[in-house]
Amino acid sequence: MNNDFRIAVSFPHHPKVKKLIRKLGYESFYSLITLWSFVAMNKPNGILNNMDIDDIEIAAGWDGECSKFGLALLEYKFLDHEDGVYYIHDWEEHNGYAFYSKERSEKARNAANVRWNKKNKNKDLMLKDANSMLQASARNAPSPSPSPSPSPSINNKKKINKRKKVSISTSVPIEFPITEQMINYAKKIGYVADLLELTESFIIYHTSIGSTFSCWYSAWQIWIRNQIKWYPERNIPKGQPIKQNLKPQTYAQAQDAERRERSKWLLKEMKNEEINSQNNNNGNLKVIGELSKPKDE
Repeated sequence: MNNDFRIAVSFPHHPKVKKLIRKLGYESFYSLITLWSFVAMNKPNGILNNMDIDDIEIAAGWDGECSKFGLALLEYKFLDHEDGVYYIHDWEEHNGYAFYSKERSEKARNAANVRWNKKNKNKDLMLKDANSMLQASARNAPSPSPSPSPSPSINNKKKINKRKKVSISTSVPIEFPITEQMINYAKKIGYVADLLELTESFIIYHTSIGSTFSCWYSAWQIWIRNQIKWYPERNIPKGQPIKQNLKPQTYAQAQDAERRERSKWLLKEMKNEEINSQNNNNGNLKVIGELSKPKDE
């Protein structure tokens, strides 16, 4: 699995990036980087098999209007579509190191096997030489057997090999119903939002990236705890509006709050400048009117 991927230093100034931001805001830029990170880790060849627009937007962390981000990626050539399959535009050209990660892993594995086989071969030769030396020494200087023969030690009992339980990881189960145990757990940790919607997003996300777990119930518990931790503003009963002006919990939320405050300040300054300009114009007109009056004789 890749630990990083490449982005050109000129990328933020590319015309396609500016068009994407003008159309969908700075959140789209963050979602694009998140999508590339997902691809580098899970789809290193850039081909998004078994993923549709919704899956791509979930992998990118897009929280805006459905399909809008995915269609914008297609429009500005960040994403290509051919024969029913989506893939990242020019991924191999711009991220060749990530693209060939599987080939590098295979070469490293083969090299390790060669070293291991060579080591075992040398070990066998050393064991053969040791046995030969032992046989030769036994013929030349035999040692008498002790009399009487010692009784076997109590500590030499055969050890019973206990097999460890091995957990088998499986993919997303075909049926993942919401049980009474899951409902009680959600109430216990204080989750009051739509449990069915959360579970569906959990299943769609892990299906899209091909996750495997030995216990899917434990994975679901981690998912719902992270929802409460990172997105507290969404933990509201179904039908109620999302609360605004909440304290930012993540770096992305803090950036969004800072942009909103900056926009409010700029709008206020523009209005003040417009009011001052109007007042100056009215004052100039008044002075001109006074000068244009005829003087009393």
